[in-house]
Amino acid sequence: MTDLSRRRVLAALATAGGAGAFAGGGTAAMFGDRETLAATVQAGAVDLAIGYRVLSGPNADPGVERVVDGPAVRLPVSELSAGTDAGSVLLQVMLPAVPGGVNNPTVPWLRTLCPPASTLGELLFVRVSYADCETGARGGQLVSGSLREVADALRNGVPLDADPATAAFDCLTDELCLLVEYELDGYLGSDATDLSLELYGYQCRHTDPTVSPFAPTEPCPAGDPCPCCVYVGKVEFDDDIAVGTYPMTEGETAYALDVYAVDDPTDTSALAFRVRGPGGLRPTLCRVDVKGANPNATGLADDTATYEPAGAYSDDTASLESVDDEGAPVTGGLLTAPGGKGVSHVKLYVCAACDDGGDCVECGEGADDANRVGSLTFRYDGAATAGVRVEDRDRGQDIIVYDAVVAPGETFTVTPAAGDRFHPNIGLYVDHGRHATLHTSCSQPLYVGQPVGEFVIVAASDADGRPLCDGGDR
Repeated sequence: MTDLSRRRVLAALATAGGAGAFAGGGTAAMFGDRETLAATVQAGAVDLAIGYRVLSGPNADPGVERVVDGPAVRLPVSELSAGTDAGSVLLQVMLPAVPGGVNNPTVPWLRTLCPPASTLGELLFVRVSYADCETGARGGQLVSGSLREVADALRNGVPLDADPATAAFDCLTDELCLLVEYELDGYLGSDATDLSLELYGYQCRHTDPTVSPFAPTEPCPAGDPCPCCVYVGKVEFDDDIAVGTYPMTEGETAYALDVYAVDDPTDTSALAFRVRGPGGLRPTLCRVDVKGANPNATGLADDTATYEPAGAYSDDTASLESVDDEGAPVTGGLLTAPGGKGVSHVKLYVCAACDDGGDCVECGEGADDANRVGSLTFRYDGAATAGVRVEDRDRGQDIIVYDAVVAPGETFTVTPAAGDRFHPNIGLYVDHGRHATLHTSCSQPLYVGQPVGEFVIVAASDADGRPLCDGGDR
């Protein structure tokens, strides 16, 4: 298929309402509730044709091109795990096919809504760039940072330049592509989050590309990147420490230190490392204790130096600092034992979700209906691999929030189509047939461990992000 015919097919599918794994609600439906849009802008609205390819990560199938039904593109970040902690999607933005006519030049606008404040929103790295539509190669960057930072930068909309290589702004007459990359960095917890991008088009003659057509919104709320600092374990050393990997000798033995620098391999008093968790996960460091020689031998009052983050959290000791005997800061990188003597052991602490002692939220009779369900993680217990689809509802329309092939025992997480809570009833489909309906308003019991047909709820939270109770807590 030639490049031109491929674009025509995708544009025609989008015009006809062809849907892929990501779903939206239709531009007209979105505009119906956007009273803040000026009448002149609404009059110049253009339904863009949006195609995509999942290049890497969860649901990757780079050879398959799909289209989105509507302006909202929900990316599969909820599928990220320690084993598959990164992914990328190539978005193709086109003008729809107009039988017997030619579309007017259009200004595409990109925006996203703020996610709920969460640790995951601070640790999920996202980068949005222009891209080559054929190769998917990254071009000029639009925005990058944590999910919350990217959402904050895009919340009031940004115009997309159809030819970013030129100095002047160019309206869209054919197509442009965006590369969205995302990576989960060292998250330990059970939060769920969502990354949905919205794309709208306005005729150039109806809009000024320097003026956003959207009403200003409040900044995205920040989450705590380290809600709890949890002790992982200890690594005992001899006097000589070489560059290499050292598993925990006490505590969580699935963790290890990847030592990448030392001051002296034969009599080591300082070392630098990154922490590695189960499955290759890179947790973020919140504290490291370095124990040196016996204080009686060095004359020191304390034989342990404590290093903590100087600013941003990371898995590398370069992000840590301590203070010396005079109270002056000692930067990280190489963590030095007190007195400059040999390193006896290192104690490791990482950021993780807090264990609140089982304090969970009830969802059922007598519960507060205002806190409806905000995220659900299911395990599929069917006998054979099947196509699974979950539908939420927003403004009178059924919205697909999950659509993938799922194997027995596989888990997946779904979040609401709009806002922070589901419609009171969501539908679960197996191989295109409606399999079960789940009531999510908390007027009926819903709990972790609850069977729903061939599915089991293995994790859930309310609209405020608090965990729901399991069957044993009810």
